[in-house]
Amino acid sequence: MRGAETDVEDVSDRTTVVLVPRPALINDIDVTVEEPQELDDALITPRGCLIDPSVRPVPIISGFVQLIRVFRLLSRVVTLRLRLKRSHGQFPECSDEIQAIQEGLNAGMETVPPGLDPMSDYPPALTSYDKSLETCRANILVTQSLVRIELHRVALMAGFDDVSFDMFTIDILRRLDR
Repeated sequence: MRGAETDVEDVSDRTTVVLVPRPALINDIDVTVEEPQELDDALITPRGCLIDPSVRPVPIISGFVQLIRVFRLLSRVVTLRLRLKRSHGQFPECSDEIQAIQEGLNAGMETVPPGLDPMSDYPPALTSYDKSLETCRANILVTQSLVRIELHRVALMAGFDDVSFDMFTIDILRRLDR
């Protein structure tokens, strides 16, 4: 059983697997804990957890939870790539899995809490809280971009030449070129 303290290792491992061709060290099946509750430490008291959106409308931990979800999709893409490679391109369910991952990513991005949506424009960060949210948004943007690009590469590996970037991916690439 593995705990939340290893989430940073999971993230680093998944990123490395995409950027450098090597097998993953950590498998999602080995992670058996639930996602952390989306609540800032300041609202945890000896009497329990306080929910007070007036303090901080978006807990910073929400950005971390969103990032975990995106990295889980990245893990699925990496697993799909390895299965496709091992099957020498003979993997008929590949198209369905590509579509499921793409739909999961789009659905996940539509449910990102306000304040963490990487596709929205925000005023300059002035407080440490704002800067923390800005960092979360940047991490979500880059990681989901990595998922989209890697998914596109897998589709091309599978011989789906007619696969094109969706509007989300085109917008992400445009934002990264700024």
